[in-house]
Amino acid sequence: MVPDQVVVKFREGTDGQTIVHIQREVGLQMLKVISPPNLVLMRIEGGSSVEDVVSRLKAYPEVLYSEPNYKRSVKGN
Repeated sequence: MVPDQVVVKFREGTDGQTIVHIQREVGLQMLKVISPPNLVLMRIEGGSSVEDVVSRLKAYPEVLYSEPNYKRSVKGN
């Protein structure tokens, strides 16, 4: 997993202002929208662990799920 990134899926209908509010409270910076409008890749700021951030995001009803940004690779034969 990438040590300072999480993938966050917000519930449908969550507005941008709410997303920014959650980012600030948890200490995240949006890197990119993976699937518009509500699946985003975020960087953790301030030294919190991925596990701590994922746990904290569970408290927000607007967050459908959050998970570490796992590295994936395709291995050839």
